[in-house]
Amino acid sequence: VTMSLTQQVLGPVRACVDLRYALEGSPGVARAWPTRPLAETQQKPGLARELGARAGAAAELISRASTGVVAHAVGLRPRLIDSVYGLDVTVPGAAGLIRLAAWYSPNRGQAQVELRLL
Repeated sequence: VTMSLTQQVLGPVRACVDLRYALEGSPGVARAWPTRPLAETQQKPGLARELGARAGAAAELISRASTGVVAHAVGLRPRLIDSVYGLDVTVPGAAGLIRLAAWYSPNRGQAQVELRLL
């Protein structure tokens, strides 16, 4: 997930922040399948009992799957991967076609000054 913020500070000077996050979840998701095999849920042979057992197993599967997905989604936490901070200003007399930009990334330990032609 990337978030970019830009704010005009004073006159032609703008401050910019670009943040990049990763969404990390818990190591595992709850089991989404029935704990006992379908054959064990059948007591006597017969179509009605078999259909009832299969419906019960399907309901259990849906219940566990939805619980696992919700638990995983709630457990997601953002972790900052990269951040870039910068300033840019319009060069006077260029009618807004040339900007001088400077940025710094503390995570990468890099900085740069650029002349941008629009």
